[in-house]
Amino acid sequence: MPVAFVLMKAEPDAIAILINKVLYIDEVLEAYSIAGPWDIIIKVVSEKFENVATVVTEKLLKLPGIKETITLMAFQSGVVPKTHRKDACEDAAKLEKSNQFKELYRLCRTCYNLKNCEFGSRVIVFGP
Repeated sequence: MPVAFVLMKAEPDAIAILINKVLYIDEVLEAYSIAGPWDIIIKVVSEKFENVATVVTEKLLKLPGIKETITLMAFQSGVVPKTHRKDACEDAAKLEKSNQFKELYRLCRTCYNLKNCEFGSRVIVFGP
């Protein structure tokens, strides 16, 4: 599967909002705020190289607060893909055990690893 890293320059007040919004795009696996000349780095994975351009131009660039982007296509990987987490992480397990379901929902809703967490996805679907 083609992988691309998108570097973004953003309005300072928009960085956290953008990271949260891009994580809802299906092809986005990860997003981080970073130090240096760029503000955000996003990992995009798609079925075809052509789809990466569509994700960048039709989904990412339409978000408010972006000043500039650059897309870097990856050709080789030295990383073994992780499997989905099926059980709750330590923090989520504590909240579930103490019946703090609203806090559990908030934790899972804002988790950067939600796309790789079956437990968190179930929490979001069924709500607090």
